[in-house]
Amino acid sequence: MNNALGDYRALDPWQQTLIALGTWEARALLHTLEAGGLSLRDVNLVRIDNPWVDVPAARRDNAASLRGADLFLRVAENQGALLDQCRVDALFTWLPWAAELEELAGARPLLDLNADRRNHYASAWTISSDLVERAPEIVQYLVDAVVESTHWASEHGAQVTQIHAENLGVSAAAVRAGFGETFYQNLLPTLDTGALAVVKQTHDFLLQHRLIDRPVDFSRWAAPEFLASSIERFQLSRRVS
Repeated sequence: MNNALGDYRALDPWQQTLIALGTWEARALLHTLEAGGLSLRDVNLVRIDNPWVDVPAARRDNAASLRGADLFLRVAENQGALLDQCRVDALFTWLPWAAELEELAGARPLLDLNADRRNHYASAWTISSDLVERAPEIVQYLVDAVVESTHWASEHGAQVTQIHAENLGVSAAAVRAGFGETFYQNLLPTLDTGALAVVKQTHDFLLQHRLIDRPVDFSRWAAPEFLASSIERFQLSRRVS
């Protein structure tokens, strides 16, 4: 994998981030083929636009905003056309966009990737240790804002669903189908053992394919004190009010 990318470490940080995100799909692809008794040697890969990570620079620069709805127009229709035209036999698509593809293009899922825990991934905030040391108050302020917003979200499900729908350019029904009917009640970040185990799955895949140079010490990588402080102070403020 690394050979096909050239020198991964020479890429700019944004391109490195996109490739790291894309490796979740690579894992899912390998596991999907494995479930059918196949390998990469048995299929022909076709490059298609992927709303999850693949944002061409020209489109990004000319888009009205960085919302998914502006970066990727008519995702379900475009992916449905690939299937209708027999340009691909199967494709990967993500959560609400998958639900939209089923609803608008009549596609049907072949495999629920969530059923295989090896495919699970985590969205993680990353900050430099330099920022933590120089300006911990900035880090704390940002975490405080997110903790507060997740509590607001838990009480405003319809509004949160509509915000996601408008951001992604899909229907509210597709958001509910993709994320689950009560997803807005489960947005509070966590750094518990289970969450770190999911991050480590991605870490191990990157290490296996030489996309990172050495193992990461997760006991040093995580900074749970900011989240713990935010949750404690938010709960205290609720009790006081």
